[in-house]
Amino acid sequence: MVNLHQRDNVRVALRNDFQDSLASIFPIQNGLLVFAANGIWFITGSQGIGFTANDYTVTKISSVQSISSNSFVDVQGLPVFWNEEGIYEVVPGPNGQGLTVVPATLGTIRSFYNK
Repeated sequence: MVNLHQRDNVRVALRNDFQDSLASIFPIQNGLLVFAANGIWFITGSQGIGFTANDYTVTKISSVQSISSNSFVDVQGLPVFWNEEGIYEVVPGPNGQGLTVVPATLGTIRSFYNK
């Protein structure tokens, strides 16, 4: 369980790493997804079992930009969001390893979305 001091330290770390570009955060698996203007990041502990204020690893999983905290929905425990380029889903990677971002509009409603 994260205590108040640890939570505050994580907030400070998020502010330092993402500054004003932070659009949303989403708890998933054993970590936290961070959606920002400079991409999508996954924060977990160094052992992959969650994180603490002094034991965390930040990994960039996509360069897809996030533009607004109002563009996110939770679909069966996974985030779905949209930006200027389309609608995206964050899903488990191949063989359940890691997370990946896939465009939901590609091959479906892309031509309508671009109008």
